Amino acid sequence: MSNSTTKNIFRFAGFFLLFIVLFFVLLIVFSQRNSQAYNSTVTQESNINNVQNSRSISPSFNEMIVSVLHLVARDLRNNVDVNNDGNINCCDAAILFYQYFPDKNIVSITLNINEETGMNHLFNSVSIDGIWMPIEPQAFFSNYSSYWLEDIWGNMYDDNKNNDVTQQYLKYIID
Repeated sequence: MSNSTTKNIFRFAGFFLLFIVLFFVLLIVFSQRNSQAYNSTVTQESNINNVQNSRSISPSFNEMIVSVLHLVARDLRNNVDVNNDGNINCCDAAILFYQYFPDKNIVSITLNINEETGMNHLFNSVSIDGIWMPIEPQAFFSNYSSYWLEDIWGNMYDDNKNNDVTQQYLKYIID
């Protein structure tokens, strides 16, 4: 073998080795990013799953709410504009939550307008043991640590201002 052929072989081997090293470095970096995103999602879901402990609801009812919130968040992330108003907001979230909730007898779409606090929000209420509890349908989408409306809106929310507006929004529900 000539001297130039040997140099070319070593150059090729060097470039090949460099390529392999870069490949593994990128593989490690991307796997760490995916792991961090997964851990963040798991932490968020664990926090929300633990929220039910602060209210007296059964774990299975909590799981049902959580599964519906996942579907709502997925659709909001995919820019599903249910009422075709050009906005992705509480209207879309409340309609989607109602649509996905398996028992229509214990879920409603609720409007709360409180001029004193500036609250003007559409959300859902779910009957738990005969008590209507307000749920924030954007909880997963907005990365809240709770899905209970009072936990998110605090003093802005006054349950005396709740109005069941389900009938007004049924036209947007997809069967």
